[in-house]
Amino acid sequence: MSPGEKRESLSGLVAAIRREAAKLSNLEERLFDSQIQSSWRSTADIDSDLNAAIRAAENLAAARLSVRSSTNNLFKKICRKLFLSFLDRIERRRCQSELALLRVLQNLHAAQQRLYDELKEAQELTDQSLVRQFQHLQRQIDVQDSSSTINPELEKLLERFYCKFESEYRGSSDSVRHRLRPYRDRLTNSASPLRVVDLGCGRGEWLTLIRDLGHLVKGVDYNPEFVDICQQQKLQVELADAGAWLHSQSDQSVDVISAFHVIEHLPFSTLVGWIQQIHRILKPQGLLLLETPNISQFHVGLVDFYRDPTHTQKIHPQMIQTLLESIDFTDIETAYVDAHGDEIKWLPTDLVQLQDPGQYGSLPADLAIIARKAAEN
Repeated sequence: MSPGEKRESLSGLVAAIRREAAKLSNLEERLFDSQIQSSWRSTADIDSDLNAAIRAAENLAAARLSVRSSTNNLFKKICRKLFLSFLDRIERRRCQSELALLRVLQNLHAAQQRLYDELKEAQELTDQSLVRQFQHLQRQIDVQDSSSTINPELEKLLERFYCKFESEYRGSSDSVRHRLRPYRDRLTNSASPLRVVDLGCGRGEWLTLIRDLGHLVKGVDYNPEFVDICQQQKLQVELADAGAWLHSQSDQSVDVISAFHVIEHLPFSTLVGWIQQIHRILKPQGLLLLETPNISQFHVGLVDFYRDPTHTQKIHPQMIQTLLESIDFTDIETAYVDAHGDEIKWLPTDLVQLQDPGQYGSLPADLAIIARKAAEN
C-alpha cells in the first residue's frame, strides 16, 4: 500500500471514529440534561481520563504541525520520504488517542445510563410510597367522616336528651342564676356597657342575669333546643360551634367571655385552642370567667362527674392556672365556690390546706376560674 493510500485509509478510519463519537456526544448531551452528578466511577477519575486523552490529542496535533512546518526548510527533499513515514506513525497514534477518548465516553455513557435507571427506579418507589400514604390518609378521612355523620333523627334525640338532662341535674333556671351571683358581681362596677359573650350558654341563665345590668350580651350554643329557649326570652343567641365562632371573630372585639360548665367537655388540645382564641379576641384588660366541676370534692370527682356522658376531662386548678399563664393571662384566680344559699362561699385554692381526707368531702362542688388579659403597654 502506497503512502497516499495509507493516508486515505487512515483518514477514512478517523472520519468513521469521529462520526461514531458525534453520535455518542449527542446522546451524552441528552443524558446530561438529567443532571446526574455521580457514577460508578468518580467524577474526578472520568475528568482525569478525558483530560489525559485531550492532552494526548493536542500533543500529537502539535507534533504533526511542527513536522509540517519543518518541510519548508532547506532539507525538504531529503525529509519528504521520512516525513511520510513519520506522519503515518503520528496518524496511528492520534487514532489510538481518539479511540481511547471514545472508550472513556462510552464508559461515561454506560455509568450515566445505570444512574438514570437507578434514579427512575427510586422515583417509582417514591411514587408508590406516596400513593400508599395518600390512600391511607384518605381512608382515615373517610372513616372520620362516616363516624362524625350522625343520623338526623339520632341527632335530634341527643339534643332533646341533653336539654332534659340539663333540667334534671343542673337545676332550675332560677337556681342556676342564683349560683352565678359571684361572677355577676365582677361586672357591676363597669362605667359603660360591656360586650359579653357566653359560650355554651344553655338555657340563657347567665345572659338574663347580666342583661339586667345593662350589658350587651350574646350567647353561642350548638344545641337548637337551647337556642330556641333563649330566643323565647328575647336573648341574642347564635346557633354555632363555639370553637368555630371564636376563630371567626376579630381581634380585641369582646370585653368579657364566659363559659360555665363547658370546658370539662373539651379534649385538652381543643381547650388550649379555645383559650388561645379567647385571649386573641378579648380587649386589653378583658375578663375571662369559667366554671367547672370541682374534682377535688370526693362525690363530684368520683360520682357526679361521670353522670354526664359528654364529660371528657377533669380540670385541676393547677393545670388550668398554668395553661392561662402560658397564654399570657394575668390576675388569675382559682377558687372553690358555693353559692347555693344566701351566703357565697369563695375559697381560693392556694389557701385551702386539707389535712384530713375527710375534708375533701366538705369542699364546694364547683371550681371557679377568673383571668384577665393584660393591658396594652
